[in-house]
Amino acid sequence: MQRNLFFENPAAKSLSLVILLLLTALSHGFIQTNIEPQSMIEDTRMEAHNNTSSPYLNLGLSMATYYVGDTVSAYMDSYNLVINETYVVDWSLNNGTQSGSFNWTAYNTSSYEDVNITGLPAGYHCIDVELFENGTSVDTDSICFTIMSTTSTYPSGIEVSMYNTQITYGNTAWINLWAHNLTVNENHTMHWVLNGSTFQSANISFYANYSDHYDYLSFQNLSVGFYCISVDLFINNATGTHYLDWDSVCFDVVNQSTTYPPSIYMWSNWATYYLGDTVGIGIDAMNLDYNESYEIDWTLNNGTQSGNYVWTAYNTYNSEYLNLTGLPVGYHCVDAELFENGTSVDTDSICFTIMSTTSTYPSGIEVDITHVNAQITYGNTAWIDLWAHNLTVYENHTMHWVLNGSTFQSGNISFYANYSNHFDVLSFQNLSVGFYCISVDLF
Repeated sequence: MQRNLFFENPAAKSLSLVILLLLTALSHGFIQTNIEPQSMIEDTRMEAHNNTSSPYLNLGLSMATYYVGDTVSAYMDSYNLVINETYVVDWSLNNGTQSGSFNWTAYNTSSYEDVNITGLPAGYHCIDVELFENGTSVDTDSICFTIMSTTSTYPSGIEVSMYNTQITYGNTAWINLWAHNLTVNENHTMHWVLNGSTFQSANISFYANYSDHYDYLSFQNLSVGFYCISVDLFINNATGTHYLDWDSVCFDVVNQSTTYPPSIYMWSNWATYYLGDTVGIGIDAMNLDYNESYEIDWTLNNGTQSGNYVWTAYNTYNSEYLNLTGLPVGYHCVDAELFENGTSVDTDSICFTIMSTTSTYPSGIEVDITHVNAQITYGNTAWIDLWAHNLTVYENHTMHWVLNGSTFQSGNISFYANYSNHFDVLSFQNLSVGFYCISVDLF
Protein backbone atom coordinates (compact mmCIF):
# COMPACT_ATOMS: atom_id res chain seq x y z
CA MET A 1 0.00 0.00 0.00
CA GLN A 2 1.30 3.43 -0.90
CA ARG A 3 0.77 6.65 0.94
CA ASN A 4 0.88 9.81 -1.17
CA LEU A 5 2.38 12.49 1.00
CA PHE A 6 1.10 15.56 -0.75
CA PHE A 7 -1.85 15.10 -3.09
CA GLU A 8 -4.05 12.06 -2.50
CA ASN A 9 -4.02 9.95 -5.66
CA PRO A 10 -7.39 8.30 -6.31
CA ALA A 11 -5.60 5.21 -7.64
CA ALA A 12 -3.22 4.46 -4.77
CA LYS A 13 0.04 3.33 -6.26
CA SER A 14 1.56 0.74 -3.95
CA LEU A 15 5.15 0.43 -2.97
CA SER A 16 6.09 3.95 -3.92
CA LEU A 17 6.58 7.26 -2.27
CA VAL A 18 6.48 10.63 -3.90
CA ILE A 19 8.87 13.20 -2.51
CA LEU A 20 7.26 16.28 -3.95
CA LEU A 21 8.67 19.76 -3.73
CA LEU A 22 5.74 21.83 -2.61
CA LEU A 23 4.02 23.92 -5.29
CA THR A 24 1.49 25.87 -3.26
CA ALA A 25 -0.85 28.43 -4.73
CA LEU A 26 -3.48 30.09 -2.60
CA SER A 27 -4.54 32.96 -4.81
CA HIS A 28 -2.93 35.44 -7.09
CA GLY A 29 -3.76 38.55 -8.98
CA PHE A 30 -1.96 40.81 -11.35
CA ILE A 31 -3.07 44.22 -10.10
CA GLN A 32 -0.80 47.09 -10.93
CA THR A 33 -0.06 49.48 -8.07
CA ASN A 34 1.84 52.73 -8.02
CA ILE A 35 5.28 51.82 -6.74
CA GLU A 36 7.95 54.47 -6.73
CA PRO A 37 10.74 53.76 -9.23
CA GLN A 38 13.41 54.03 -6.56
CA SER A 39 11.70 51.23 -4.64
CA MET A 40 12.65 48.60 -7.24
CA ILE A 41 15.82 46.75 -6.38
CA GLU A 42 17.77 45.34 -9.30
CA ASP A 43 19.27 41.89 -9.71
CA THR A 44 22.75 43.06 -8.85
CA ARG A 45 26.19 41.63 -9.64
CA MET A 46 24.68 40.18 -12.83
CA GLU A 47 26.50 41.76 -15.73
CA ALA A 48 24.32 39.99 -18.30
CA HIS A 49 21.15 41.88 -17.35
CA ASN A 50 22.17 44.88 -19.46
CA ASN A 51 22.72 44.07 -23.12
CA THR A 52 23.98 47.51 -24.17
CA SER A 53 27.58 48.02 -25.29
CA SER A 54 27.75 51.42 -23.53
CA PRO A 55 29.25 51.82 -20.05
CA TYR A 56 26.70 51.12 -17.32
CA LEU A 57 26.33 50.75 -13.55
CA ASN A 58 25.05 48.07 -11.21
CA LEU A 59 24.29 49.23 -7.68
CA GLY A 60 23.69 46.57 -5.04
CA LEU A 61 23.36 45.82 -1.33
CA SER A 62 24.16 42.75 0.71
CA MET A 63 20.75 42.98 2.45
CA ALA A 64 17.43 44.76 2.06
CA THR A 65 16.71 45.29 5.75
CA TYR A 66 19.13 46.56 8.41
CA TYR A 67 18.86 47.62 12.04
CA VAL A 68 19.94 50.74 13.91
CA GLY A 69 23.71 50.55 14.38
CA ASP A 70 24.35 48.30 11.38
CA THR A 71 26.85 49.18 8.67
CA VAL A 72 25.21 49.31 5.25
CA SER A 73 27.61 48.10 2.55
CA ALA A 74 26.80 49.15 -1.01
CA TYR A 75 28.72 48.10 -4.10
CA MET A 76 28.87 50.09 -7.33
CA ASP A 77 30.03 48.02 -10.28
CA SER A 78 30.82 49.57 -13.66
CA TYR A 79 30.88 47.56 -16.90
CA ASN A 80 31.70 48.05 -20.62
CA LEU A 81 34.34 50.65 -19.80
CA VAL A 82 36.68 51.96 -22.51
CA ILE A 83 40.38 51.41 -21.81
CA ASN A 84 42.35 54.62 -20.94
CA GLU A 85 39.21 56.75 -20.54
CA THR A 86 38.58 58.70 -17.31
CA TYR A 87 35.61 57.71 -15.13
CA VAL A 88 33.87 59.09 -12.04
CA VAL A 89 31.15 57.49 -9.89
CA ASP A 90 29.25 59.98 -7.71
CA TRP A 91 26.98 58.61 -5.00
CA SER A 92 24.51 60.28 -2.68
CA LEU A 93 22.42 59.05 0.26
CA ASN A 94 18.95 60.53 0.69
CA ASN A 95 19.69 63.36 -1.74
CA GLY A 96 22.82 64.52 0.02
CA THR A 97 22.85 63.58 3.72
CA GLN A 98 25.97 61.57 2.85
CA SER A 99 27.83 61.52 -0.46
CA GLY A 100 31.12 60.65 -2.10
CA SER A 101 32.85 59.85 -5.37
CA PHE A 102 35.37 57.50 -7.01
CA ASN A 103 37.76 58.62 -9.79
CA TRP A 104 39.96 56.43 -11.98
CA THR A 105 41.40 55.82 -15.41
CA ALA A 106 40.14 52.55 -16.89
CA TYR A 107 42.76 49.86 -17.44
CA ASN A 108 40.05 47.20 -17.45
CA THR A 109 36.55 47.08 -18.94
CA SER A 110 34.99 46.79 -15.48
CA SER A 111 35.52 48.36 -12.08
CA TYR A 112 34.19 47.55 -8.61
CA GLU A 113 33.71 50.17 -5.91
CA ASP A 114 32.38 49.70 -2.38
CA VAL A 115 31.15 52.13 0.25
CA ASN A 116 30.21 51.56 3.91
CA ILE A 117 27.52 53.83 5.36
CA THR A 118 27.09 54.12 9.13
CA GLY A 119 25.06 56.05 11.70
CA LEU A 120 21.74 55.81 9.89
CA PRO A 121 18.47 56.37 11.79
CA ALA A 122 15.47 54.06 11.56
CA GLY A 123 13.50 54.61 8.37
CA TYR A 124 13.55 54.18 4.61
CA HIS A 125 16.72 55.25 2.77
CA CYS A 126 17.84 55.44 -0.85
CA ILE A 127 21.24 55.61 -2.54
CA ASP A 128 21.63 57.24 -5.97
CA VAL A 129 24.73 56.81 -8.16
CA GLU A 130 25.84 58.34 -11.47
CA LEU A 131 28.62 57.22 -13.82
CA PHE A 132 30.58 59.79 -15.85
CA GLU A 133 32.91 59.10 -18.77
CA ASN A 134 35.30 61.98 -19.50
CA GLY A 135 32.92 64.30 -17.65
CA THR A 136 29.76 63.17 -19.47
CA SER A 137 27.02 61.28 -17.62
CA VAL A 138 26.52 57.82 -19.18
CA ASP A 139 24.38 55.93 -16.64
CA THR A 140 22.56 56.17 -13.29
CA ASP A 141 21.22 53.67 -10.80
CA SER A 142 19.53 53.70 -7.39
CA ILE A 143 18.62 51.31 -4.61
CA CYS A 144 16.62 51.58 -1.38
CA PHE A 145 16.66 49.82 1.98
CA THR A 146 15.05 49.94 5.41
CA ILE A 147 16.64 50.59 8.81
CA MET A 148 14.53 49.05 11.58
CA SER A 149 14.50 50.44 15.11
CA THR A 150 14.35 47.11 16.92
CA THR A 151 16.04 43.90 15.93
CA SER A 152 13.56 41.26 14.79
CA THR A 153 14.85 37.70 14.58
CA TYR A 154 12.69 37.09 11.54
CA PRO A 155 12.14 40.20 9.35
CA SER A 156 9.74 40.05 6.44
CA GLY A 157 11.19 38.30 3.44
CA ILE A 158 10.47 36.54 0.17
CA GLU A 159 11.73 33.24 -1.22
CA VAL A 160 11.65 32.51 -4.96
CA SER A 161 12.22 28.91 -6.01
CA MET A 162 11.58 26.32 -8.72
CA TYR A 163 11.13 22.58 -8.52
CA ASN A 164 12.80 22.21 -11.92
CA THR A 165 15.28 24.77 -13.30
CA GLN A 166 15.75 22.97 -16.62
CA ILE A 167 12.54 23.28 -18.65
CA THR A 168 12.02 21.28 -21.80
CA TYR A 169 10.79 23.48 -24.68
CA GLY A 170 6.99 23.46 -24.71
CA ASN A 171 6.67 22.77 -20.99
CA THR A 172 5.50 25.25 -18.37
CA ALA A 173 7.97 26.98 -16.06
CA TRP A 174 6.47 27.16 -12.56
CA ILE A 175 7.83 29.71 -10.09
CA ASN A 176 7.06 29.34 -6.37
CA LEU A 177 6.72 32.51 -4.28
CA TRP A 178 6.75 32.48 -0.48
CA ALA A 179 6.43 35.75 1.46
CA HIS A 180 7.05 35.13 5.17
CA ASN A 181 7.01 36.98 8.49
CA LEU A 182 4.57 39.49 7.06
CA THR A 183 2.80 42.24 8.98
CA VAL A 184 -0.67 40.79 9.42
CA ASN A 185 -3.66 42.88 8.29
CA GLU A 186 -1.59 45.00 5.90
CA ASN A 187 -1.51 45.13 2.11
CA HIS A 188 1.59 43.79 0.36
CA THR A 189 2.85 43.63 -3.21
CA MET A 190 5.19 41.27 -5.02
CA HIS A 191 6.69 42.99 -8.07
CA TRP A 192 8.22 40.47 -10.47
CA VAL A 193 10.41 41.00 -13.51
CA LEU A 194 11.38 38.30 -16.02
CA ASN A 195 14.67 38.95 -17.85
CA GLY A 196 14.60 42.68 -17.27
CA SER A 197 11.72 45.13 -17.31
CA THR A 198 11.55 45.20 -21.11
CA PHE A 199 10.48 41.53 -21.28
CA GLN A 200 7.69 40.71 -18.83
CA SER A 201 6.79 42.21 -15.46
CA ALA A 202 3.73 42.66 -13.24
CA ASN A 203 2.51 42.91 -9.64
CA ILE A 204 0.81 40.42 -7.33
CA SER A 205 -1.02 42.36 -4.62
CA PHE A 206 -2.52 40.71 -1.54
CA TYR A 207 -3.82 41.41 1.94
CA ALA A 208 -1.89 39.51 4.61
CA ASN A 209 -4.44 37.59 6.67
CA TYR A 210 -1.56 35.48 7.96
CA SER A 211 2.17 35.97 8.43
CA ASP A 212 2.89 33.76 5.41
CA HIS A 213 1.60 34.07 1.86
CA TYR A 214 2.16 31.54 -0.93
CA ASP A 215 1.73 32.28 -4.60
CA TYR A 216 3.06 31.15 -7.94
CA LEU A 217 3.82 32.27 -11.48
CA SER A 218 3.73 30.17 -14.63
CA PHE A 219 5.27 30.90 -18.03
CA GLN A 220 4.24 29.02 -21.16
CA ASN A 221 5.74 28.91 -24.64
CA LEU A 222 9.10 30.38 -23.69
CA SER A 223 11.74 30.19 -26.39
CA VAL A 224 14.90 28.15 -25.85
CA GLY A 225 17.27 30.25 -23.74
CA PHE A 226 18.33 31.39 -20.27
CA TYR A 227 15.90 33.25 -18.01
CA CYS A 228 16.06 34.97 -14.62
CA ILE A 229 13.09 36.20 -12.60
CA SER A 230 13.51 38.67 -9.74
CA VAL A 231 10.79 39.49 -7.21
CA ASP A 232 10.60 42.51 -4.88
CA LEU A 233 8.37 42.45 -1.79
CA PHE A 234 6.72 45.66 -0.57
CA ILE A 235 4.37 46.61 2.25
CA ASN A 236 1.68 49.17 1.42
CA ASN A 237 0.63 50.79 4.71
CA ALA A 238 -0.66 54.16 5.86
CA THR A 239 2.77 55.77 5.46
CA GLY A 240 3.20 54.62 1.86
CA THR A 241 4.90 51.82 -0.06
CA HIS A 242 8.04 50.43 1.57
CA TYR A 243 10.52 47.91 0.24
CA LEU A 244 11.03 44.74 2.34
CA ASP A 245 13.04 42.13 0.49
CA TRP A 246 14.17 40.69 -2.84
CA ASP A 247 14.96 37.26 -4.25
CA SER A 248 15.50 35.67 -7.67
CA VAL A 249 15.87 32.35 -9.48
CA CYS A 250 17.21 31.46 -12.93
CA PHE A 251 16.35 28.61 -15.28
CA ASP A 252 17.06 27.24 -18.75
CA VAL A 253 14.62 26.34 -21.52
CA VAL A 254 16.19 23.56 -23.58
CA ASN A 255 15.19 21.45 -26.59
CA GLN A 256 15.51 18.27 -24.54
CA SER A 257 16.17 18.06 -20.83
CA THR A 258 19.39 16.40 -19.73
CA THR A 259 18.47 16.81 -16.07
CA TYR A 260 15.07 15.14 -16.48
CA PRO A 261 15.14 12.90 -19.59
CA PRO A 262 12.09 10.85 -20.66
CA SER A 263 11.39 8.04 -18.19
CA ILE A 264 8.74 5.52 -17.14
CA TYR A 265 7.41 4.50 -13.75
CA MET A 266 5.37 1.35 -13.08
CA TRP A 267 2.91 0.89 -10.25
CA SER A 268 0.21 -1.45 -8.98
CA ASN A 269 -2.65 -1.05 -6.53
CA TRP A 270 -1.45 -3.99 -4.48
CA ALA A 271 1.61 -6.17 -3.98
CA THR A 272 -0.41 -9.30 -3.19
CA TYR A 273 -3.38 -10.68 -5.16
CA TYR A 274 -5.39 -13.89 -4.94
CA LEU A 275 -6.25 -16.57 -7.44
CA GLY A 276 -8.87 -15.20 -9.85
CA ASP A 277 -8.07 -11.52 -9.20
CA THR A 278 -7.48 -9.04 -12.01
CA VAL A 279 -4.05 -7.45 -11.60
CA GLY A 280 -3.94 -3.78 -12.65
CA ILE A 281 -0.57 -2.34 -13.69
CA GLY A 282 0.01 1.36 -14.41
CA ILE A 283 2.82 2.57 -16.66
CA ASP A 284 3.45 6.33 -16.51
CA ALA A 285 5.77 8.06 -18.99
CA MET A 286 7.21 11.43 -17.86
CA ASN A 287 9.39 14.26 -19.18
CA LEU A 288 8.38 13.57 -22.78
CA ASP A 289 9.42 15.87 -25.61
CA TYR A 290 6.69 17.47 -27.69
CA ASN A 291 5.90 15.98 -31.12
CA GLU A 292 8.28 13.04 -30.66
CA SER A 293 7.17 9.43 -31.25
CA TYR A 294 7.05 7.08 -28.25
CA GLU A 295 6.44 3.40 -27.68
CA ILE A 296 6.12 1.32 -24.52
CA ASP A 297 6.68 -2.44 -24.83
CA TRP A 298 5.68 -4.61 -21.88
CA THR A 299 6.00 -8.30 -21.11
CA LEU A 300 4.80 -10.56 -18.27
CA ASN A 301 7.22 -13.20 -17.00
CA ASN A 302 9.47 -12.76 -20.03
CA GLY A 303 6.79 -13.38 -22.60
CA THR A 304 3.79 -15.27 -21.24
CA GLN A 305 1.78 -12.12 -21.98
CA SER A 306 2.97 -8.98 -23.79
CA GLY A 307 1.77 -5.83 -25.52
CA ASN A 308 2.72 -2.29 -26.52
CA TYR A 309 1.48 1.31 -26.67
CA VAL A 310 2.45 3.77 -29.43
CA TRP A 311 1.74 7.53 -29.54
CA THR A 312 3.02 10.97 -30.53
CA ALA A 313 3.62 13.24 -27.53
CA TYR A 314 1.35 16.27 -27.36
CA ASN A 315 1.99 16.47 -23.62
CA THR A 316 4.98 15.80 -21.41
CA TYR A 317 3.12 13.05 -19.53
CA ASN A 318 1.38 9.87 -20.65
CA SER A 319 -0.33 7.18 -18.59
CA GLU A 320 -1.21 3.63 -19.66
CA TYR A 321 -3.01 0.93 -17.69
CA LEU A 322 -3.17 -2.80 -18.35
CA ASN A 323 -5.24 -5.56 -16.72
CA LEU A 324 -3.80 -9.06 -16.32
CA THR A 325 -6.13 -12.02 -15.75
CA GLY A 326 -5.90 -15.80 -15.43
CA LEU A 327 -2.62 -15.75 -13.52
CA PRO A 328 -1.61 -18.86 -11.55
CA VAL A 329 -0.42 -18.90 -7.95
CA GLY A 330 3.15 -17.67 -7.66
CA TYR A 331 5.47 -14.71 -8.08
CA HIS A 332 5.11 -12.65 -11.28
CA CYS A 333 6.97 -9.69 -12.81
CA VAL A 334 6.07 -7.21 -15.56
CA ASP A 335 8.90 -5.48 -17.45
CA ALA A 336 8.44 -2.35 -19.57
CA GLU A 337 10.70 -0.39 -21.92
CA LEU A 338 10.22 3.16 -23.24
CA PHE A 339 11.40 4.10 -26.74
CA GLU A 340 11.75 7.63 -28.18
CA ASN A 341 11.85 7.69 -31.99
CA GLY A 342 12.87 4.03 -31.92
CA THR A 343 15.67 4.43 -29.33
CA SER A 344 15.38 2.89 -25.88
CA VAL A 345 15.48 5.64 -23.21
CA ASP A 346 14.29 3.93 -20.00
CA THR A 347 13.09 0.66 -18.46
CA ASP A 348 11.19 -0.31 -15.33
CA SER A 349 9.69 -3.40 -13.76
CA ILE A 350 7.23 -4.38 -11.04
CA CYS A 351 6.55 -7.67 -9.29
CA PHE A 352 3.63 -9.10 -7.33
CA THR A 353 2.41 -12.34 -5.74
CA ILE A 354 -0.69 -14.44 -6.52
CA MET A 355 -1.81 -16.35 -3.40
CA SER A 356 -4.03 -19.42 -3.36
CA THR A 357 -6.01 -18.56 -0.21
CA THR A 358 -7.37 -15.24 0.95
CA SER A 359 -5.84 -13.86 4.14
CA THR A 360 -7.62 -11.05 5.98
CA TYR A 361 -4.29 -9.39 6.66
CA PRO A 362 -1.64 -10.32 4.09
CA SER A 363 1.96 -9.24 4.50
CA GLY A 364 2.54 -5.67 3.36
CA ILE A 365 4.89 -2.69 3.34
CA GLU A 366 4.25 0.97 4.16
CA VAL A 367 6.61 3.70 2.94
CA ASP A 368 6.46 7.12 4.56
CA ILE A 369 8.54 10.22 5.27
CA THR A 370 9.64 11.09 8.79
CA HIS A 371 7.62 13.96 10.27
CA VAL A 372 5.35 13.88 7.19
CA ASN A 373 7.57 16.39 5.40
CA ALA A 374 7.64 15.70 1.65
CA GLN A 375 9.38 19.01 0.92
CA ILE A 376 13.10 18.73 1.67
CA THR A 377 15.22 21.87 1.79
CA TYR A 378 18.38 21.54 -0.30
CA GLY A 379 21.22 20.35 1.92
CA ASN A 380 18.95 18.61 4.42
CA THR A 381 18.54 14.84 4.81
CA ALA A 382 15.50 13.00 3.42
CA TRP A 383 14.44 10.33 5.93
CA ILE A 384 12.26 7.47 4.65
CA ASP A 385 10.35 5.24 7.11
CA LEU A 386 9.72 1.60 6.19
CA TRP A 387 7.16 -0.60 7.97
CA ALA A 388 6.75 -4.24 7.00
CA HIS A 389 3.70 -5.76 8.69
CA ASN A 390 1.83 -9.07 9.04
CA LEU A 391 5.09 -10.91 8.35
CA THR A 392 5.62 -14.66 8.56
CA VAL A 393 7.52 -14.99 11.82
CA TYR A 394 10.89 -16.81 11.81
CA GLU A 395 11.38 -16.34 8.09
CA ASN A 396 13.90 -14.23 6.16
CA HIS A 397 12.56 -11.19 4.31
CA THR A 398 14.02 -8.53 1.99
CA MET A 399 13.03 -4.95 1.21
CA HIS A 400 14.30 -3.95 -2.24
CA TRP A 401 14.25 -0.18 -2.72
CA VAL A 402 14.78 1.95 -5.84
CA LEU A 403 15.18 5.75 -5.92
CA ASN A 404 14.12 7.41 -9.19
CA GLY A 405 14.44 4.28 -11.27
CA SER A 406 17.04 1.55 -11.28
CA THR A 407 19.65 3.77 -12.95
CA PHE A 408 19.85 6.16 -9.96
CA GLN A 409 20.16 4.41 -6.58
CA SER A 410 18.91 1.07 -5.31
CA GLY A 411 19.63 -1.45 -2.57
CA ASN A 412 18.34 -4.25 -0.35
CA ILE A 413 17.48 -4.40 3.35
CA SER A 414 17.42 -8.04 4.47
CA PHE A 415 16.15 -9.14 7.89
CA TYR A 416 14.94 -12.14 9.87
CA ALA A 417 11.38 -11.66 11.17
CA ASN A 418 11.42 -12.28 14.92
CA TYR A 419 8.08 -10.49 15.08
CA SER A 420 5.20 -9.88 12.69
CA ASN A 421 6.28 -6.25 12.25
CA HIS A 422 9.62 -4.83 11.18
CA PHE A 423 10.58 -1.16 11.13
CA ASP A 424 13.51 0.31 9.21
CA VAL A 425 14.71 3.63 7.80
CA LEU A 426 16.52 5.01 4.75
CA SER A 427 18.30 8.36 4.55
CA PHE A 428 19.49 10.36 1.52
CA GLN A 429 21.97 13.22 1.80
CA ASN A 430 23.20 15.80 -0.71
CA LEU A 431 20.38 15.25 -3.21
CA SER A 432 20.19 17.80 -6.00
CA VAL A 433 17.14 20.05 -6.28
CA GLY A 434 14.45 18.04 -8.07
CA PHE A 435 11.63 15.53 -7.86
CA TYR A 436 12.18 12.06 -6.43
CA CYS A 437 10.19 8.82 -6.12
CA ILE A 438 11.18 5.84 -4.04
CA SER A 439 9.58 2.41 -4.50
CA VAL A 440 10.01 -0.55 -2.15
CA ASP A 441 9.25 -4.22 -2.85
CA LEU A 442 8.82 -6.65 0.04
CA PHE A 443 9.97 -10.25 -0.42
